[in-house]
Amino acid sequence: MFSENTLITVIIFCIIAFSSEKHYIGRFSLLPYVLLVYFEINENWSILPDLLKLWIIIGFVIGLIALVSIISNDPMSSTIYDLSYAIYSGKTVMGIYIPLILFKEYFPTFLFEPLFFAAMIIGIVSFWYVGVNIFSNDPPFN
Repeated sequence: MFSENTLITVIIFCIIAFSSEKHYIGRFSLLPYVLLVYFEINENWSILPDLLKLWIIIGFVIGLIALVSIISNDPMSSTIYDLSYAIYSGKTVMGIYIPLILFKEYFPTFLFEPLFFAAMIIGIVSFWYVGVNIFSNDPPFN
């Protein structure tokens, strides 16, 4: 069964994804989102597919760039904002995180198997569909 902390985390990040990230992703959100996924799967790093490892590493680098831009009070490039909104928005991250916690809890033998990735793709598409069509968020790619 899920812990209360996990459930609260999902609820808070979903609220942020649908209400605060309507047009762009905030610089403050980038690093926490990537770290949320990383800390959930770090014990499985050796069996993690390369594409997911790359997503985490690139997200970590972009998150550090965002952190430096916050500290230095300089804006990030619009290209990084656009890329981050599509690939590291809460709608994308929750589409990865929720199947991850579900499979770890209930279907551990299928973690990182095709069924997991199908659930992840369905989760990402569903979150973006709800965000765009119900909560009037901008689509991931304009």
